[in-house]
This record gives sequence, C-alpha cells and structure tokens, in this order.
Amino acid sequence: MKDAPWLLAGVGELVPGETVNLDPAESRHAGGPLRLRVGSEVVLTDGAGRVATGTLSVLRRGTAEVSLDEVRELPPPVSVLSLAVGVLAGSAMDLVVQKAVELGVGAVTPVCCRRSLHGIERASTRLDHWARVGRQALKQSRRAWKIDIGSPVDLAELVSQIDPFEGVVAHPE
Repeated sequence: MKDAPWLLAGVGELVPGETVNLDPAESRHAGGPLRLRVGSEVVLTDGAGRVATGTLSVLRRGTAEVSLDEVRELPPPVSVLSLAVGVLAGSAMDLVVQKAVELGVGAVTPVCCRRSLHGIERASTRLDHWARVGRQALKQSRRAWKIDIGSPVDLAELVSQIDPFEGVVAHPE
C-alpha cells in the first residue's frame, strides 16, 4: 500500500475535526501531478511541528478541502545542523536548499564570498524564494519542521559569529 501524499497547510490551520482549505498551488498539486480524488487519504504539515491526517473532501479546479482526522504535534529536533553555503547562481542554490531539507538540516545561511556572483543585496531578494523551495521539500522528505533560511552574510561576518567550541567543518571547495 502506498503512503498517503503530504501537502502543506498554513500555520495554525491544523485543528482536529476541522476542514482545511488548501491554497491554490497545493490544490493544483493535489488534483494535477498527484492525481488525487475525493476520498483520498492525505497528510498535511504546517512546517511548525504539526502533522495531520485527513481525507480530501472537496477537489475542484483551484480548490481543495481536507477534513482532518488526527493532528499530532511533533517536538522540534533535539540537534539542529546548520549549513553555511556560498551563494550559488541560478537553480543551484535551490537544489542546495532542497537537499538540505531532505537531509534534515535545520538552517541554511547564504554566504556572500569574494567570488560569489551575487552580493548581499541581490541574495536578500531571493530569501522568500528559497523559503518556498524549502517548504516544498518538506513534502518530499516528510518533515514536520521547516528549514530556517538566514539572512545573507559575508564570509568575515560569518567567521566572527562562530563559536569555536560548537564544531565547524570547512570544505576547501
């Protein structure tokens, strides 16, 4: 038996016995690529530790509603790995965020280095996009907690913030 697909809900929307209206993008995903039908079992997460099981009760063009059965609140991870990565061009940074979520990384800090194509100002305009990429990756990795995307920093600032006793790994490439 195939596991129920995961979909995203807004923070605070997951209440046992209630019905959740999915946003238009999630509704299209449910009816399109996932090929769900009314009566399909789904799992919803809000990225803030709540995970709910439910049944798709309405599915129309751009609209989907899920009747919730059970809602669980999962504790935050005990240990959170943080990743600082030089800002990459194009979709490469999206891939880093996606894979970081799938591997269980708790936070990503974009670092603007001497050879980065984008400076701090340009990288700052991408934060919302990278956060959306991270939220979408929650579904694939079946995580209850979203990844935190930090504000871009330059390398010198990042190094000055590091506590040497926390454990740091630097890769030469």
